[in-house]
Amino acid sequence: MEARPMSIRAAREDDLVAINEIFNSYVDSSPCTSRTDPMSLEDRLTWFHGHTKALPVLVAIEPSGLLVGWASLSLFRSQQTYPLVVEVSVYSRPGYARSGIGKRLVVCLCSEAARLGYRSVIAVISDANQCAVSLFQHLGFVQAGHLRELYLKHGVLYGIYYYQLSLSPLNEPA
Repeated sequence: MEARPMSIRAAREDDLVAINEIFNSYVDSSPCTSRTDPMSLEDRLTWFHGHTKALPVLVAIEPSGLLVGWASLSLFRSQQTYPLVVEVSVYSRPGYARSGIGKRLVVCLCSEAARLGYRSVIAVISDANQCAVSLFQHLGFVQAGHLRELYLKHGVLYGIYYYQLSLSPLNEPA
């Protein structure tokens, strides 16, 4: 599919309805998230306020003004235990898969993660989501693990892949 014209910018609070609409469409229809209950707007607002300049949320906007995708950096495993590592999440509006939105958002976030001093970006991907696996492999992420049969959705057991991108070489001890 040909890349669509769009702009990438920091998310704002008035984007949350569209962000939540996109995310919840996957909750209902896809195994790409293990979540089975839609996220409320109140919970999305709490999530958004938990993201700071060090954990950005970006959105992709078409020239018409339609928000067609979003991506975020979060603490890996929602903890301060791994301060040099962030987890990337990316979602595009249904019907926009393989249109370049996810790629542009992830590239922007990885650049921002490097600028912020993070050493590694982790993508946690459902093993049913080959589109995302292809995207992250194309961007240089390498598979770091596969946990099988972690969640049941639509009567099928799914697992997750961990994909990792090293942003800078580790300093080896002398």
